[in-house]
Amino acid sequence: PILFIFLGASNLARSLDGLKVCIKRCMLPRAASFLHAIGPGRGYVSRGGILNAVYSPILDSGIFEAVRRKRIKNQQVVALITDIGNDIMYDASPDKIIGGLQYLYNLLDAFETNIFITSIPVDLKNDISELCFHILRKVYFPNSPVTYSQASNNIKAINQFILQSSNPKISVIDDMKSFYGIDKIHYSILKSQLAWSHIAGKLTASFDINL
Repeated sequence: PILFIFLGASNLARSLDGLKVCIKRCMLPRAASFLHAIGPGRGYVSRGGILNAVYSPILDSGIFEAVRRKRIKNQQVVALITDIGNDIMYDASPDKIIGGLQYLYNLLDAFETNIFITSIPVDLKNDISELCFHILRKVYFPNSPVTYSQASNNIKAINQFILQSSNPKISVIDDMKSFYGIDKIHYSILKSQLAWSHIAGKLTASFDINL
């Protein structure tokens, strides 16, 4: 079986079951197994969540200990790193977030993992007005002190790191912008299935699977 590792926040949490069913069906006759660390509002290097649900950072979730226990010797591993950006609104510095992603790369490399990572699909200055940013911050991150300019600069720095990470073992998925809804944070309800089918195609392409 192929071991798939899914790391993410609200978009992934909303569609995890459907993504797993899609990949299982597409991988036949090969089996697929799954491990994940997800949760609405979850960060990679910061504690976060929504309402009363608060999650530890993904890097502190125990996911890699679970991979070590579950992985069969020489088993192929595919990882999806997505929903990056919540840490920005939790006021983590870009250096801390980039350091966390690099640490994540190193941990996954120990399992000879094929890594797929989505960039942050927002150019804040062109996609969201400052007024809209403040409204969204109030709704999703009511305690966040992060300013519009700060968020914009941090997104650019993190995306630059992600895009420069591309290599034979790390594939950057940088074409998800058209799937997002009005808030530019979540996939549109009407396009969510298309978004995840697109990602599933990327994850399974190397196995000569036709979706």
